[in-house]
Amino acid sequence: MASSPRKQATPSPASKRAILSGAAAVFTREGIAAARVEDILQESGVSRRTYYKYFSSKEAVVAALHEHWTAEIVRAIESARKDHPEDALAGVRIGVDIFLRLYQSGPRLVRELVEIAMQSESLLAERRRWFIEQIVRQMDASVVALDGRRLDPFVYHALFGAIEGISIQLGNKQATPADFERARAVSNALIDQVLDLPCKAALPRAPC
Repeated sequence: MASSPRKQATPSPASKRAILSGAAAVFTREGIAAARVEDILQESGVSRRTYYKYFSSKEAVVAALHEHWTAEIVRAIESARKDHPEDALAGVRIGVDIFLRLYQSGPRLVRELVEIAMQSESLLAERRRWFIEQIVRQMDASVVALDGRRLDPFVYHALFGAIEGISIQLGNKQATPADFERARAVSNALIDQVLDLPCKAALPRAPC
């Protein structure tokens, strides 16, 4: 009697999460360029065979982390707009908070992800374009809900670029909790000023 074909084990979602978590820790500690697949395997506790069931290279893990990060921000913005219909800009504020919290938890990793995504030929470039389109769409919908204005989309692109620039600056230094609070205050004041809100926060003065 012929033996039945051996059923291959299906990779566990927990293994994929472990790889991404391990990669995030390694990239934060070593930097993306210096990190090796071997480092990720050791940190995540998975076998090489399991790793390659999910990811073809280190770059594929980098792309997956960026995709997860951008999706998390977009989901949070959409959820905040749905949960707080009385506050048209709730999603925008939540988006800023999550963006800055990600930097606070892993400044080196997030800064490097953003810098790679800014390179037009990188694996992350297309996802970054998608992410910006989603942010612009959410900002536009928020302002329309607020007072019916339809602003030039370049306004929202400029706002995104300014907040992204603030976050990169945080990643270039040993930022303190006070620095992140300053970044949050400046980002929200920029939103108020650029969108010309009726009760807008003044741009913060330089710390003494």
